[in-house]
Amino acid sequence: MINLNGIEKSALLLMSMDSDQVSQVLKHFTSSEIQLLISTILKITEKESQHVNLVLDEFHGFCKTNNFLNENYSQKYLLSMLKKVLENKTADCFLEEELIIQNRKKKLTILNSFSAKELAILIHKEHIQIITILLSYINRDLASQTLVLLEKKIQIEVIFRISKLNKLNRKVMVEFLRFIDYLLDSKTHLFKNINGIKISSELLQKLKEKNRKIILDEIKISNKDIVHQINYESFSFDNILDLDDLHIKFLIKKISQNKIFNVLKYCHKSFQEKFLKNMSKIDSDAFYKFSNKKTSIPNVLIEEDKKEIVMLIKKYLYDGKISFHTLG
Repeated sequence: MINLNGIEKSALLLMSMDSDQVSQVLKHFTSSEIQLLISTILKITEKESQHVNLVLDEFHGFCKTNNFLNENYSQKYLLSMLKKVLENKTADCFLEEELIIQNRKKKLTILNSFSAKELAILIHKEHIQIITILLSYINRDLASQTLVLLEKKIQIEVIFRISKLNKLNRKVMVEFLRFIDYLLDSKTHLFKNINGIKISSELLQKLKEKNRKIILDEIKISNKDIVHQINYESFSFDNILDLDDLHIKFLIKKISQNKIFNVLKYCHKSFQEKFLKNMSKIDSDAFYKFSNKKTSIPNVLIEEDKKEIVMLIKKYLYDGKISFHTLG
């Protein structure tokens, strides 16, 4: 039927009650039992909320009305509930300790997704005790793979310290969690994805045409594909003037006449000449007739047409149906 144990069912039942009712119930539990219930409540997910209606039909309407999985069971609510059962200080400690445990589990799950190389780069300059704690908490395979990438003296010291490691106190654990936050943030900046083709294209665009050609001609000798990718990335509307007449004829056949006419009417004369000399007499006459109309087209629509034309050309470039040689 459903996969919920007794503790989970008890937690769901408590979550369907208000804090006063819960406080009365919890007075009959031991401290360890209360801690277990709080731990379970914090783990309840939206998916598991569906089981409430199956297991506790009589509470169905009440649970739905009170939307128990949202605001009611925030940290503030749990603290309020605990303070009615326990001393204020004890309640704070209960909740804080459980939140630390939950936080640690979530962050370690993310940390375990790192590669050993990434982790070694991030921690190799950190204090030996931080490295020790980190490697003792993460996945064993990842820890061993990371350890061998560190300096020999660090490996020896870490193994020695791990052998003497005992339970961490709350203060050390909080500091450790802050360090994990720092690692996660560092990874985001240090290992962020880089589009090398795009960067290369932007750098080449800043060079003089002669220098660009020299560089790309050299690259083309060993890797034509990279030059092709750079050309693809760097292509803009202005590069249409660099296309061979054969390719312009190809585009005239593939792009809708209405789109071409809309753009050409408001383009520089050089673009008009480039297309008109490659059009049939029927098409060029049609363009002259279109351009003499006094109707105007909003700039935003013209820009959209330009973007669509560039996207189509890029597709043909990618497919190898056309090419251009300004960059290489």
